[in-house]
Formats: sequence, C-alpha cells, structure tokens
Amino acid sequence: MPGLLQALALALGFEPAAGSPEHRELLYRARKERSDQLAKPPGQRDEARLLELTKRVLRLRAEAAQAWAQRMRRSADMMLQQPDSGCCRDCVRVRLRVVASLRANAAWHEEWVRISTLRLQALEQGHPSPPLTLPHLDLQPHLAEGVPEDLPPSIDRCAACQEALDKHLFLERDLLARADADP
Repeated sequence: MPGLLQALALALGFEPAAGSPEHRELLYRARKERSDQLAKPPGQRDEARLLELTKRVLRLRAEAAQAWAQRMRRSADMMLQQPDSGCCRDCVRVRLRVVASLRANAAWHEEWVRISTLRLQALEQGHPSPPLTLPHLDLQPHLAEGVPEDLPPSIDRCAACQEALDKHLFLERDLLARADADP
C-alpha cells in the first residue's frame, strides 16, 4: 500500500521530503534520464527535455545536499553536547576529530548547494553556467586546537572510539574521491 500512496502523491505533484529515500530515488531517476538524453547524438536530443531534466537534477541535488548538511551539523552539535563517556583516555580527542569531520562534511555539501543554486539560476535566466570551482573537503578550519587531522593509532583508544573514527575517515575518503566529480 505505501507504494500506491507514494505513486499517488507523486502523480498529484507532491514531492518527497529532501533527504528521504524517495527523494534520493527521484534524483537518481532524473540523473539517469538526463544521462540518457546526453548519450543521444546532438541531432536526436530533445533539447527542451534536456533543459528541464538539468534544472530538475540541479534542484533535487541542492535539496538533497542541504538536507545532508543539516543532518551533519545536527550530528556535530549533538556529539558536542554529549557528556564525556570516559570510555578511554582518547575519547575526547576522537570526539573532537569526529565533530571536525562532520562540520567539514556539512561545509562540503553546503558548497554543492551554492553551486547547484547558481547553475540553476543561470539556466532559468537563459545564461550559461558560471565557471565554478568544485568543493574540496577542508578539515583545518573545523579542527579544535590540539587535535591533529591525522589521529595516530593509540593504545589509549577503545574499540568503540576507533570504530567511530574509522567510520568518519571512510566518509572523508569518499568525499575526497568524489571531489573531482560533478554529480
């Protein structure tokens, strides 16, 4: 039944909340449709449809990136408000490093919101997209004093803290790998 309700809502023009799985699916479909149009030889493309799809992708991408950035900022704030668990002697440094990672991740996504919005505005005004620099993940402005970007392995770190740190390092590497991609 949820599938039927979702289809009805979409048919009536309601779009799912940004950041929801349904919103991600809409973005995925719009990107795929746009890629299919771009794959056609220039004479066979429906330019009006391509423009419509490009605007849709930019709008959905900006909404998704904004939702992700807000989620990262909330997570960082919640992490700072948690009392010190005292699970290990390294937990405060790990927490501060994870907060820096969350804030840098949020800033990266906020930059995509800005880029997508500027490109969308240019398209809607009939101008070419402005030349923009793609975002780069920069931890330095978000690191607390005394917390290095690369926390070395420590015998004073418990498994839970190491797992949290590893998770955020993985997310950082993922963003760095996508730094040159224009989603």
